[in-house]
Amino acid sequence: MSHEAAAALLINHSRLKRDWKDIHGHTPLSLAAVKGHESFMMLQLNRFNVDSKNNCGRTPLHLASDLDFVVTHLSAVRYM
Repeated sequence: MSHEAAAALLINHSRLKRDWKDIHGHTPLSLAAVKGHESFMMLQLNRFNVDSKNNCGRTPLHLASDLDFVVTHLSAVRYM
């Protein structure tokens, strides 16, 4: 099983609530954005809020602003 397939399985069968955040206010989507895990982010776009802010007021789009691919995809999802 590929990493993407394993991630999809975990996300699809996860019991994480849609508004789950860690102690810093990061959602799984924002954590993937920070790390540049594009395929993992694409799996999460419909599950977690793209506009969710962490404790510093930054969204996944802000956190990934230096990654062109990520910014393009997050911006596109925002306007769908």
